[in-house]
Amino acid sequence: NVVLTHKGLTLNLLKAEISYQGQRKSLTKNEKLIYVYLILLYNNTKQYAYPSYVSLKKALSTTRDDTVSKVIKSLEEKGYIKREIQPGRNTKYFLLKNVSTT
Repeated sequence: NVVLTHKGLTLNLLKAEISYQGQRKSLTKNEKLIYVYLILLYNNTKQYAYPSYVSLKKALSTTRDDTVSKVIKSLEEKGYIKREIQPGRNTKYFLLKNVSTT
């Protein structure tokens, strides 16, 4: 079993379950993939992840921009992430569940 926990957040990578303070959130497979991908790319110094849109599409094994857009928007609405769009640069993705990769 591969389980990551930090400040109430628990990720069971084999079961692909995500819970926060003991409460399970209903996330789709694609939401789980992107969320875990953002955790893996999270920069503890800068306090955000900044993957390219192309890499997000690769993480989902899709070529469709709208697929990634829907997943990101849903994660924002569910309170898992916040993004800061920077024209001409990669978007900053802030993890709102106090996640650390260390």
